[in-house]
Amino acid sequence: MEPKFQNAFIPKKPIVTEKTAPRPRKQRSFFGVVVTLIFVAALLSAVAVYGYKFYIKSDISNKDVKLQEEIESLEPDLIRELALADARLKVAGEALSNHLVPSRFFEHLEDITLQSIRFTEFSYVARPGESPTIVMSGISDDYSSVALQSDVFAEDENFINPVFSGLNLSEEGFVVFEVEVKISSKLTSYK
Repeated sequence: MEPKFQNAFIPKKPIVTEKTAPRPRKQRSFFGVVVTLIFVAALLSAVAVYGYKFYIKSDISNKDVKLQEEIESLEPDLIRELALADARLKVAGEALSNHLVPSRFFEHLEDITLQSIRFTEFSYVARPGESPTIVMSGISDDYSSVALQSDVFAEDENFINPVFSGLNLSEEGFVVFEVEVKISSKLTSYK
């Protein structure tokens, strides 16, 4: 038998032409890579911000629930009692800070008064917001003792602007005088 030949040629493999040939890969430029990385970073950042927003909202709602639980657990009667005690303590503290204690002044006056000086009258005036004012009448054996006492008062930091006036001789021969002086509040303050 003779082999049979076919008249039509049908290739068993596809014919490769230039149009169907695989294209060579293009090389990517540096600019394209940078743009792609920036786009991916921006996309990831947007997703992260969006997720953080939800996290914050849930955290706030959880803390709000805890706060409401704590508010409900407080005892209103105890809070009222503590607020009243606080108000009383503030008033007491203010009263103590404004309280005047003249005993320190008298002790200081005793320390700086000369032995030849005797005070016979005493007036103490204290007005809120001002330094207390002292007006005293006194007697002395001589004028030099009064002058020396004036110098002692003038040098003392607790005595502000001492003014000696009304210097006269009494019928008994003593020198009489008056002194007016403002005193430092630290001598009379309870603090």
